[in-house]
Amino acid sequence: MAIIFDGVDDSAYINSGLVGGYPFSFSVWVWVASGTVDNGAFFWIGDKDQDDEYCEVRLNNTGTIQVVSRITGNVQFKDGTIDIRGTGWRNIIGIFASASDRRVYLDGNIEITDTASVNFTSVEDKTGIGGSLDSTPSYATYKESDVALWSREISLKEIEILQSGVKRIPLQITQGLVGYWPLDDISNGLSADGVSLKDISGNGNHFTGDDGANNTGLTGLGEKRLTYQ
Repeated sequence: MAIIFDGVDDSAYINSGLVGGYPFSFSVWVWVASGTVDNGAFFWIGDKDQDDEYCEVRLNNTGTIQVVSRITGNVQFKDGTIDIRGTGWRNIIGIFASASDRRVYLDGNIEITDTASVNFTSVEDKTGIGGSLDSTPSYATYKESDVALWSREISLKEIEILQSGVKRIPLQITQGLVGYWPLDDISNGLSADGVSLKDISGNGNHFTGDDGANNTGLTGLGEKRLTYQ
């Protein structure tokens, strides 16, 4: 199961920064159609009331992955090299280990390393998917499934485990697990607007689906991305 985001005004989020600073790591499965050019984030943490304080991993307009860290006037970004559009479901893992250590893994392989220094601040008050969710949001046209967040740097062995394609595998990586959102709350074709998308880590950090202008774009997808062990 998964959620489809329409690239217009769809998102899912919680009004909390959740991790409180470096280090943190996330994992998400994404599907991006051929020709997609929008650059909404796959995963975003930032200040919802500003437009220049956030950390995110997103698609750039050439179809490769981009990692961005921005605190007021200091914005740093680094692009990957692989066009992921039209290539099916892919696993993206972002590791924000410190102010000068950001890495992105694609299907278990290192895709981006960024060492430019950007401090993470205490004003981060929103975490979400489906777009860059600050005061001037930009949205994503993707399918997403199985989002997980840890308040630490996960290991290479744990990155390997996350490639298994088994549903609920993040629950086996319990140390520092802040939230795990399978995104299987909504049946195929039904709206996720206003729906609580459950965090099943036990921490209660549930996302809320937001369809913006209620144009029925934020919907459940019955496609089975991962298998049950």
